Formats: sequence, C-alpha cells, structure tokens
Amino acid sequence: MPNSCCLNLFAYGTLMDRDELAFRLVLPPAEVDRRLRTKLAEASGFRRVFNKQVAEEGGAVLNLEFDKAGTVLGILYMDITHQELGMLDASFPHHLPRKPLEVMVEGEKVAAQAYMAKADLGVEAAVAYEQRLLALVQRLGEPIHANFIQHTFRADGTPSYRPADPPAPAAPAPAPPVSVPPGA
Repeated sequence: MPNSCCLNLFAYGTLMDRDELAFRLVLPPAEVDRRLRTKLAEASGFRRVFNKQVAEEGGAVLNLEFDKAGTVLGILYMDITHQELGMLDASFPHHLPRKPLEVMVEGEKVAAQAYMAKADLGVEAAVAYEQRLLALVQRLGEPIHANFIQHTFRADGTPSYRPADPPAPAAPAPAPPVSVPPGA
C-alpha cells in the first residue's frame, strides 16, 4: 500500500543532482541520502526539451514532453513528503503543476510525479544551465548520459546533441618519389 504521507518524484534535469535537491530542500546532502531512497527510473513516452523560459537562467531550461517514441532515464526520489514537495514547488514555480506519471524501476511500474510545464515557443537553451546539465549527466555516467544525449531536444524539435561525428578519413599517403633515370 502506498505511503499516504509521501510521494515519489521523477527527476530528469538538475534535480538528478542530490546536492541540488538538498539545497532546494534546505537539508544537508547526508540527510537527503539518509531519508530518501533513490532509484534509476525510466519514463517511456517522453523526451527532454529545452522549452521552458526561465529569466533567472537566461534562457530555456529542460521540460518533460510527451513523445510516443521517447524514453527518458532519470532519478526517482522515493518517499518525499508533501511539505518537501511544497518547498520544491516554490523553487520551480515556472514548472507547475506537477503531473502524475508511471515510471519503470527494476522492471516494475511505480507511480510518481514530475515537473512538466506548458512549453514556451521560440526559446533557446540557457547556456550555463545546459553546461551544468552536461557535467551532471557525465558524472552520473551510463546509461543516463547516453539517454540524455539521445533524448534531449531543442524547442524547435531538433536534437540538442548528436553522437560524435565519425573521424575524418585519413589523408592518402603521399606517393613515393619517382626516380626518373637521366636522359629518359
């Protein structure tokens, strides 16, 4: 039976960083580790999109958007109290309301909530925010990093990232010098 005092929160952006979550909850990181269980979670039918303008960030931040073919890996924070969710809501007023969704955790469906806002059109990703996210997903490692690269898009629908370009073909080796006999 679900715990009525608490909910699960699916994090797909900066909240995947435990220190960021601790800061917003005004808790020491060790307390977050002690109190909240975390699991790798998969939200099928979604993708990440830089389409929510936030003035404080100087551009668009990530949002979760429906996409039948998409899959977003993130962190599920389990047993967050309603009071703690209220504190997070106050930190993310531009992403309200939170919406319910189901995520897969270790092969089982789990009820959760996620911040999903109405998209802003014609916006560009906030550069410093995007750089923080890239550093975060690299720290979190595979498979989150690979999923982030594959399932994150710009507001216009184009992929934010692409796999590294293949290396350029090697230049052909120079032809050996040809010696021409004298008088030829």
